[in-house]
Amino acid sequence: MNRTKPILVAAISIAMALTLSCSGDDGGNSSGIDGSSSSGAEVVTEDSQAYHCGFGNNACSMAPYTGSGTIKALLREQGCDNESCMEIIDVGTVVNGIVNLQLPSSFSDKYLISAGAPTNEESEDCQTTVNTVQFSPEDVKFISFPEFFLFTDDEKIYKLFAGYVKFDASTLTSDMGAVLSIYSTKALKITGEMKTECESGITSKQETYNFDSETGWSKMYHHVEVKLNTAESFIINSSNPSVLKYDVKWLVIDANNQ
Repeated sequence: MNRTKPILVAAISIAMALTLSCSGDDGGNSSGIDGSSSSGAEVVTEDSQAYHCGFGNNACSMAPYTGSGTIKALLREQGCDNESCMEIIDVGTVVNGIVNLQLPSSFSDKYLISAGAPTNEESEDCQTTVNTVQFSPEDVKFISFPEFFLFTDDEKIYKLFAGYVKFDASTLTSDMGAVLSIYSTKALKITGEMKTECESGITSKQETYNFDSETGWSKMYHHVEVKLNTAESFIINSSNPSVLKYDVKWLVIDANNQ
């Protein structure tokens, strides 16, 4: 099975999970800001404050998170879904609410995804109508982390990701952004567009890729706009932070309440 097609499937699932439950922040600045995008949005560095974001009635309060713990990432061997094929590694710490990522300098080849050509989405309800997405070079291997897990000192588990969630009730539109950490064995370029049309009641997707990375670690900036009244989503993946519409902050989410 080619597992490349949705490079950001996990990130998109985060967007859908948070779309109706988090009301977003106040748009203000947070500590640890590293410059601005051309749209005015500010992007956190690894060493910055984390904020609470809940689910359901516990919408994003954006209250500063003050706990401590170890940041972990889940690795999975490609083509294998058994627990024996998974590994959890330490990738940093949170101390009194301050996030400090310490990403590894390399990975075992068994955890890396081969780029190749992305496949179309074909299902009973959805079908890809346009696919011009290209990976260059095709022999590059990579791994992406749209989210991490926080194991706290008081034995709780949270999800942790750098992003934002906004919902406009007047237009039934939600915006979600995220900054993904991507490791690649070579300089990676992803360009093109993919459109997926779905049956009534299921959100159709239009994805655009304009991403360049260096060898090793890079950041991918990811923005999703979901129009609930028309069941459409517009997704942009870029190496330019200008695609972000709001300030990006570290969000701490209860992994058990989803």
